[in-house]
Amino acid sequence: MVYKQFKVTILCLSAIVLVSSTNLFAEESIASGKVIFETCKGCHSIKGYQSTYPSYHVPYLYGQNQTYITTALRGYRDGARKHGSMVFNAGSLSDQDIQNVAVFLSSGNSPASTNPPNNKIASVRGKELYQATCLSCHGENGVTQMENTPHLAGQYKDYLRNAIQSYKSGIRNNAIMATFVSQLTDKDIEDISLYLSSLSGPLTTAPR
Repeated sequence: MVYKQFKVTILCLSAIVLVSSTNLFAEESIASGKVIFETCKGCHSIKGYQSTYPSYHVPYLYGQNQTYITTALRGYRDGARKHGSMVFNAGSLSDQDIQNVAVFLSSGNSPASTNPPNNKIASVRGKELYQATCLSCHGENGVTQMENTPHLAGQYKDYLRNAIQSYKSGIRNNAIMATFVSQLTDKDIEDISLYLSSLSGPLTTAPR
């Protein structure tokens, strides 16, 4: 009986140490990611900031899925995504740097967005197109349960439009996305982007 109690105590202590170590690692990753993200604040920490060319709003990142952020940054670094300033900024990041930035950005996840919807007029047609084309991965209301897929609810309309068009044209190299968007017209893309931007979600501007 004493041995069993001792064994249970050891197992409980081991679990506490494991949880504490995991929490400490997460805190260290968040702190490191926040430092690395300093070079990104000039664009991603200014609400409503727009890129010069092509001109669209720089996306909300705070609250985005960690695995998706990791994949996106690696894509810019390794050539699967093409965007001048993003390629430049991601080019020198190690896998660990990227992981830390992703942990930091995903740490802002919350049940509902702190920013108001970008457009209060929801496109009925856009919702129908979204449900037929995107819902299985990106979730019922643009908030996904898949870690390697981005939340889309409440994201800037023009950013969404540009992203979808980039997958369709091959500027962003992703076979799954290319398949789903290949048959969408410019009007379809506009309506889907309008619908998603009208929703509330977990994304907001990264803190300064």
